[in-house]
Amino acid sequence: GFAKVAPMDIIKRTTPLLLIAMLVNILVAFYLAQTNPLPKEQNTTKIELKIQK
Repeated sequence: GFAKVAPMDIIKRTTPLLLIAMLVNILVAFYLAQTNPLPKEQNTTKIELKIQK
């Protein structure tokens, strides 16, 4: 009985937390993109340089 019940309980408990975490990450990324776009551009250029090397 425990093996049948546990996975659903785990899914029901973790799914809302995962969705909330995803929403928070999206909102934070959007907020950072709105406030200071320059550092993100610098980061992408640094990544591109690393890839080229």
